Amino acid sequence: MFPELFKDLDIKDFHCAVYEFAKHKKISFPLSNKRTEFPFTLMHSDVWGPSNIPNIFGARWFVIFMDDYTRALWLYLLKTKFEVSNVFPIFYNMIKNQFGVGIK
Repeated sequence: MFPELFKDLDIKDFHCAVYEFAKHKKISFPLSNKRTEFPFTLMHSDVWGPSNIPNIFGARWFVIFMDDYTRALWLYLLKTKFEVSNVFPIFYNMIKNQFGVGIK
């Protein structure tokens, strides 16, 4: 808008770090086909919450369990975060009874 303000300045003197970072390409993680050889050898788990809006049963948290081999996912709704310690034995016994194996 006011080119006369910048007539004595070199364009190389202007450096914007945000612009530089915005132009960088994101390097993704390499693809991996490594999986365990048997179901329930490796399980992944995550707890999420609290949600600002509870569901119709009042649950504001959830915990998921995922089998690394089959990628099967089990989701449990929780009213409080402290219910995870009650849910895990239930999940473990369900796997043991339905599939006849324990989680390693």
